[in-house]
Amino acid sequence: MSGRIPLGRHAAISAHPSVDRRIYIDDSGSRESHIALYSAVSVPVVGEVAFENAHRELRVRREHRHGVPRDYEIHSYKFLTGRGRPGGRILSPRERSGMGREILSLIGDSGGVVVTSVYSLGRDVRAAKQAAFAGLLRDMDERLQREGERAELIVDGDGTDRMYEQLHAEVHPQGIPHPVTQLPAGRSLLLQAADLVAYSAFQALARQESRRFMWDWYEQLLPKATPPREA
Repeated sequence: MSGRIPLGRHAAISAHPSVDRRIYIDDSGSRESHIALYSAVSVPVVGEVAFENAHRELRVRREHRHGVPRDYEIHSYKFLTGRGRPGGRILSPRERSGMGREILSLIGDSGGVVVTSVYSLGRDVRAAKQAAFAGLLRDMDERLQREGERAELIVDGDGTDRMYEQLHAEVHPQGIPHPVTQLPAGRSLLLQAADLVAYSAFQALARQESRRFMWDWYEQLLPKATPPREA
């Protein structure tokens, strides 16, 4: 869904003073590929404002150069496949892919930002999503405990999907003590960044011919990220 996001600090995220990181999560996949995947962009709290400001500055530059409104919601699947007219403009595939690459490069070059992706295979989409998200929780918790850190999770959603809090309760990650917060991606630049990471990770696995230009994005632009892992 296309839309606009506020230019100020993202709202509706309750800050927990005891956490060291905020982890932004979104999913990707398709019924045809039988892949369900979740990606996480973990940002240290002390560097979150600077990271988000750098993302916002990138958007401002794109507005000046290409006419893409700085507050235009970028949903990767739609934006990179030519859907929507940001600011009333018809963007070329080169302009769209260039913006996606810039955002991924920003994530990949940012110190302290950790990218994790976990997927599951199966014809039962719901079961595959549950397995992928539970696997992601375990991977993130293992890293957090190893580093002696605690985090809170922000997931793209409208608050109606109980799966996230149910799996959080089942996995009971020690490094992620608080329930998952659901927030529409249109209200957070960092959730839109996680969406792009997830779609890139999915293409690295599915290698859809129509998205050939994206096949190597995850590996090339996120060099510090480990390859997507099967749950």
